Amino acid sequence: MTARLRAVTALAALALVPLFAVCDGALSFFLGGAQTTIVRLVNNGDFPVVARVAISDEDDIPEALLEEDDDLEFTIEAGGSRAFTRDCNDLRAVMVTHAELRVLGGVGPEADSGVLREGDDFSCGDAVTFRFDHSDVVVDFDVTTSVE
Repeated sequence: MTARLRAVTALAALALVPLFAVCDGALSFFLGGAQTTIVRLVNNGDFPVVARVAISDEDDIPEALLEEDDDLEFTIEAGGSRAFTRDCNDLRAVMVTHAELRVLGGVGPEADSGVLREGDDFSCGDAVTFRFDHSDVVVDFDVTTSVE
């Protein structure tokens, strides 16, 4: 191989490095990497709900420790919903640590969910839904879960 041919080959290889760097994210997405899990909060009730959600990147985290990380807070209007996504490596456990039905002057019944864990309750790429509802007797306020 001549010196000129080696130089051209080296320059061509260097020119492709940025292309591979940009395409790597897209390629990993299509090959199954960089997948996300969706968390939906659905209010089927007649009043707003304020919900605090905790997530962890550890599927075996004790519930008591997970409850300390409820840094996500959402207000979901009556009949409304909210959603967020996280990379599967970042969301391996999720729970509603505290939900409050805002019935009268910001006061109402409270509820929470148990911990849902990847591998046991959901898989990477699933949509985890927390539904908030109450009966005609407003003190019956529940959080139910489903996975799709």
